Amino acid sequence: MELASQLFTELTIQSYHEQALSLTPRLAIETLELLSAPALKQLTILPNPHLRSLYIVNSAVRRIPDTIVNLRNLQFLGIEKSFLRLLDLSVLCYLPRLTTLQVLRNHISLLLPVHESSCVHSLRDLHLDYNQLTTLDIAVFAPFTALQRLLLQHNRMHSLFVSQPTSFPLLQELQLGPGNNFTWIEFEQLDLPETLTANLPGNQFQRLPTIRSANLPNLQRIYLDGNQLSTIDLAQLQEHQQLNGLDVSRNRLRTVTASELIHLPNLTSIELVDNMLESFSLANCSFPQLNYLYLKGNRLQFVPAEVYTSELSPTFMLNLEKNPLSSCLMLQWNAMVSTTDVDDVPSLRQWSTLRGTGQKISDHLQDQLDEKNTILVVQRLELEATSLNAFIESVSAFISILSFPKFYETSLTIPSVLQAISIMQATQLTSLSVSPNASLQELTVHGCNYRSILRTVGALSQLHTLNVQSCAIMLLNFELFTKTYQLRKVNLAYNQIQMIPPPTGKADNLTIEILYLDNNPLQYLDLNSLRQLQRLTTLSIRECNLQRLYSSAPVTLPALGSIEAIQNNLTLFDLLLLDAPSLKTLLLSKNRIHKQPWDLTKYTQLQVLDLDYNRLTTFDLAGLAGLNQLQSLYVSFNQLETFTASRKVRLPSLKTLALISNSLRSLPTYDRWYLPAISVITLVNNLFTAVPLLYSKRWPTVTLRMTNNPLACSSLQQYVEQILYQQKLIVDLVKCGNGTMTRSSKPNRVR
Repeated sequence: MELASQLFTELTIQSYHEQALSLTPRLAIETLELLSAPALKQLTILPNPHLRSLYIVNSAVRRIPDTIVNLRNLQFLGIEKSFLRLLDLSVLCYLPRLTTLQVLRNHISLLLPVHESSCVHSLRDLHLDYNQLTTLDIAVFAPFTALQRLLLQHNRMHSLFVSQPTSFPLLQELQLGPGNNFTWIEFEQLDLPETLTANLPGNQFQRLPTIRSANLPNLQRIYLDGNQLSTIDLAQLQEHQQLNGLDVSRNRLRTVTASELIHLPNLTSIELVDNMLESFSLANCSFPQLNYLYLKGNRLQFVPAEVYTSELSPTFMLNLEKNPLSSCLMLQWNAMVSTTDVDDVPSLRQWSTLRGTGQKISDHLQDQLDEKNTILVVQRLELEATSLNAFIESVSAFISILSFPKFYETSLTIPSVLQAISIMQATQLTSLSVSPNASLQELTVHGCNYRSILRTVGALSQLHTLNVQSCAIMLLNFELFTKTYQLRKVNLAYNQIQMIPPPTGKADNLTIEILYLDNNPLQYLDLNSLRQLQRLTTLSIRECNLQRLYSSAPVTLPALGSIEAIQNNLTLFDLLLLDAPSLKTLLLSKNRIHKQPWDLTKYTQLQVLDLDYNRLTTFDLAGLAGLNQLQSLYVSFNQLETFTASRKVRLPSLKTLALISNSLRSLPTYDRWYLPAISVITLVNNLFTAVPLLYSKRWPTVTLRMTNNPLACSSLQQYVEQILYQQKLIVDLVKCGNGTMTRSSKPNRVR
């Protein structure tokens, strides 16, 4: 190589068969590449002013030697597909011209932080993807303020946090997926003023992660495709006014809502491909630049005409590939364009204006029908000598779905043969009548002032989905649904429901399976009033200002699997008289509960209990005895001072215990806990001064997260193996200075 360096500035070796590589001062090349060096184990590096790029692939190298600092002019260092297990970041402070470090596809599980008081560097790109960093304190990169790209995908990471305020003023790309296992992520102390994209695809998020504009003020795109999200509230994105794209494809989304008004002036695309959406609406949304809405591969049976009620771009495109759609007619008064140009979706016909008698227009529309399903879009309809009801009756002979993105009439008669009808922005509607109907499966009405509208559904024997939102309904009487024998889903969110009276006498059971009552002023809910709902599986009562959830008499709801009472004003939780043998999910976060619920043990199928953001000061695990299926317990962001077990308790399925942001100092009764499946205990942001003994004596292989606790370094000495090598105990290493936990000596240099 030394001889070749007298003739060439770049040297590439396709196959290198030696076990050692020596870089001497006489090596005059600027670039050295070993594209395959399976036998290479040892690097000997002497001072060399010439080499600017060193690239080694497919080697047996296990560590970057300290002598790498002898390459003072090195600008690029790449060691790929090798056996590196540790990366000492201090070394980078002695390579002042290094701009790119590429160590992907290794076995790195540990990063040693920088201890030098000053670190001279030029590092721009750091590639750590395809390694084994299961947990990471991103503050270890704090000295590298010139970073522009940080790639961390495919590490199987389950925890990323920031132990101290950290700023990367030039970082443009932070890649955290795919190939990691994040369920939550913490950006609170991270400042990323130039980062335009939140790259979080291919993780395990079940909730929309909290991303604040204070941390990412110029965020433009969010990628959360390939996660486990089941619901999204778009209102959480309101503060990101620069956002132009959102991708939540390939999740498990069943609902996408906006709990309050949201205006994103730069949003151009929303991707919801391959989810489980049966309906979709952009109510409460103002996206004036939205050009593309991708709903391919969902479960939509009807065109979501509700999207046209929001403020969108004049050139809006809606993609509905691979949805089980039927033929439909959309009547709209705002000039919107909806196009789908793929072979396996309904064909599109559209007109800016249709004018004439109802029969003439009806005949014209029927002539436009294709052999396959067809979507007919009319931007403006002007009827001559014909009532709207007569026209609807006429077109319903060949149209199965009818949508009014904006409805100006005061009355409407639903004909006898339609499958679905959607009426949006119906502020003038005061009368709705129904012909004897054996066909209508879905009825949607948004934005009306017709308080008695529910009285019209009794004749709809085949109705499957009822969606009546923002219609000022004040009373919900289930006796109105006794003849809707196919009704499965009822959504009455954003109304004025204040009371649900219990059924009188012997009431017939109803077929309702899903009931949404979100955002109603329902201060008290007596579950006895739901006793007719024997098939009910999901009850959602989010943001209802609910003060009490109880049952005034014994009631059995045999199919009830989920109660979602998030963000209310509950102070107590009393379900003593409720028998719900199938209950699996109980979400009570963001309430004012100050006393631990003690009547949960009868819900033997319970898997998830969420009590985050309440006012609990003490918690006794014994109150959960008998919950053999419980997998996740969340009691974070409370005021816990004690977390105990008054007697021995066995929870054989519990995997996750989260006690973040409380006032805990110890866990004194851990010896009474029998948790054979526990894998993660999170005690972040408490008052522990020492690692609880439960870790060393009870569960030494559990991942224990204890960042943001005032832990004394002396108390960590016995856990060196777990902290540095196994990475099962996650603490703030940087706070230990040059103590036992971290590497304090500077790299050796050959002079």
